[in-house]
Amino acid sequence: MEDMRKTIQQNDDTKQLERDLTNAIKARYPLIWLKTTEERRVLEIITNVVAKRNRKAYVYDIVRLWTSISEWTTSTTQRQEFNKDLRGESLEEALDSVLENRDSESIFIFPDFHVINTYQSPIVFVRRLKYMSERLRAGRASVIFISHSLELPQELRDIVHTMEAKPPGLRELIGEITRVASEVEVSDSEMDATARAALGLSLNQASRLFSMAIIASPKDPSKWVLIVTQGKRDIVRGSGAMEFFSPQECPTDLGGLKILKEWLERRKQAFTKEAEEYGLPLPGGVALIGIPGTGKSLAAKFIAGSWGLPLLRLDLGAVFGSLAGQSEENIRRALQMAEAIAPCVLWIDEIEKGVQTEGLDAGTSARVFASLLTWMQEKLRPVFVVATANDVEKIPPELLRKGRFDEVFFLDLPIEKERIEIFEVHLRRVRRDPEKFDIKKLVRASEKFVGAEIEQVVREALYKAFNEGKREPTTEDILDALKRTVPLSEAKKEVIERLQLWLKNRQAISASEEEPKEVEMIGIPRLEKD
Repeated sequence: MEDMRKTIQQNDDTKQLERDLTNAIKARYPLIWLKTTEERRVLEIITNVVAKRNRKAYVYDIVRLWTSISEWTTSTTQRQEFNKDLRGESLEEALDSVLENRDSESIFIFPDFHVINTYQSPIVFVRRLKYMSERLRAGRASVIFISHSLELPQELRDIVHTMEAKPPGLRELIGEITRVASEVEVSDSEMDATARAALGLSLNQASRLFSMAIIASPKDPSKWVLIVTQGKRDIVRGSGAMEFFSPQECPTDLGGLKILKEWLERRKQAFTKEAEEYGLPLPGGVALIGIPGTGKSLAAKFIAGSWGLPLLRLDLGAVFGSLAGQSEENIRRALQMAEAIAPCVLWIDEIEKGVQTEGLDAGTSARVFASLLTWMQEKLRPVFVVATANDVEKIPPELLRKGRFDEVFFLDLPIEKERIEIFEVHLRRVRRDPEKFDIKKLVRASEKFVGAEIEQVVREALYKAFNEGKREPTTEDILDALKRTVPLSEAKKEVIERLQLWLKNRQAISASEEEPKEVEMIGIPRLEKD
C-alpha cells in the first residue's frame, strides 16, 4: 500500500516531550521523573529546552560527579561554564548541593535514578526527596531524574511528576540517517523508506542499523530497507514478547474464509490519505475464534501481507516476568513499540492464555489485562489488532464486546468449496500444479479435515513420493495420507461441538460462506389449471 496515511503515522513525540518538559519547568515542578532507555537522546532534548529558556543544566553521575550537560551532548572535552559551588562526593551530598542552589534557576539531572529502588536504605531517599520537594517549591530550580522504569516508591508518587520518552518518530529518524549517510549519494525516497523501516527502534539501535546498511551496500541504497528490516526483526525478537514480520514475509493467499476476506477487503484502503480526507474511521481490529488448525494464525499473517503492513506478533505468555512491576512494564513497552511502528498489524496469538485474571499472581494478570483493554479502547495510532483464540470459554466477556474489536469471526471446519481452495493453495506452495490432481476426489475424502491437516497430508504425500524414487506425487498418495490421519474433528469431537454451539448462539459471525443445501420439493401440491 504505497500511499499509507502519512499524516497520522507519526505525531512528533520528540517535540511533544520537549513541550511537556518546558511546561513542567515553567510550572516550577520541583521533581520530574523521566522514563527512557535513551539517555543521550533525552539529554539532547533537555539541552534544547534549557537553551530556549536561557537556563543552565548540570548532570550528576557516580563516575564524573557534577558536569555541565554540554559535556554529555557534544564531542568537546573542555568543561564549559560550570557552577563550582556544586558538591557531590556522594549522592546524598549532591542532593544537598541542589538544595543549596535552589534559587539558581538551573536544571539538575540525575541519570540512573532507579537506584532508589535498590538502595540499601530507600527510606532515606524517600524522606530526603520529600524534604527537597518542599524546599524546591520555594526556589526556582527543577530536578530531573532519568530512569529506565516508572516504578518509583509509592510514597513519592504524589510529589514527583512522571513522563515518558517514546521512541523517535519518522522526522527524527530521517535526520539521523541523513547524518549517518552524509557522504553517500542517496535519494530522498530511499532515505524516507529506510527511516520508516526503523520505526519503533531507539535512536541508538536505528543508527547502528543505518551504519550497517551503508557499510553492507554503499553503492546500492535500495537494499538498505531489507538490511534494516532484518536487523530490526532480530532486535524485536530479542525483547522476548514480540516478533516482527515485514509485509514481504506474510502470505497473500488464503484458502476459504470468504466472508472474512470480503470484510477485510472493505477495510483495505482505510489507511490511505483518501480515507482520512473522506472521514473514514480507522479499523480497530478483529477477533478470530475457532477450531485449532482452521487458519487463524495464517489469517493474521494474510491480513498483514495483503494490506502491505508490517506484522508484530505479541506473545502474552512471555510478557509475564518474575519481578514486581516487570509484567506491566513489558506490556507497556510492547504496545508502545506497536504504536511507534504504526500503521501495522498487531497479532495477539492465543489471547485466552494471557488474559486469565484468576490465579495466584497477586493481581498481575488482572493489571496486564486492564492495560491491554484500556489501550485497545483508547489507542489513537493506526494499529489493527488481530486476536486469535482456540478456547472461547477462557476469554473474559468484556474483551469481546463491541468497541474492543470491530467484529468477532468464528472459523469452523472448512466446507467443500473451501477445501478445494485449501488443496490448491497447499499444492501450489510445494510447486505442484493442482490441475494434475483429482481435487474433487480429495475434497470428498477430506470431509471434516481442517486446513492444517490438509497441509500436512499434502506434505506427507510429497515425502512418500520422494522416497519412492523421487517420483511426482499423485492423488492416490494424498488419499492414502488422508486415510492414515485421524482428524481433530474426531479426536476432539466434544470440544468442537461446544465451539460450534457458541457460533449457533450468534456470539460471532461465521468466517465462511454457508454450505449450499439442496431443497426437496416433496409434498407441495400442484396447482390445477382451470
